[in-house]
Amino acid sequence: MKQIAVALIFSMNLCAFGAPEHLQNLREKIRQLVNTRHCVNCHTPNLPTAMPGALHVYDLSKANWFATMSDRQLNDFKRRMKDTLSPAELKETLGNSNEKPLLASQKKIVDDFVVEELAYRKSAPRDRFKEQQAEKYPEVLKLIDGK
Repeated sequence: MKQIAVALIFSMNLCAFGAPEHLQNLREKIRQLVNTRHCVNCHTPNLPTAMPGALHVYDLSKANWFATMSDRQLNDFKRRMKDTLSPAELKETLGNSNEKPLLASQKKIVDDFVVEELAYRKSAPRDRFKEQQAEKYPEVLKLIDGK
């Protein structure tokens, strides 16, 4: 019964589900950028360095990995991305000292992503809710899509 109720929530206005194209493009750019950073070590579940607390905030193996972040966590993500750890800190915590600071163009991608994501969340709360639920209950989307 619970699955049916959740399925009904998902099916309401499903055709309207999804962020604007410019935000989808930013989301793809930020995913590519995050996957080149030290974040990947703690936020990817199949790595031995994965951390449960980090995965709770966001899980890079998920399509909408950013959906589980609160607005506060999204702003913190921006700060963490832009305040790259020093080579000594990286070596101490991850055994990796090869990460370079973000370029100005990469910092702009981070800034634009956070600004646009927060604006979208505020302007489209129903779609935001659907994105969050899609990450929590992917099996329901499979039921709706008939897969």
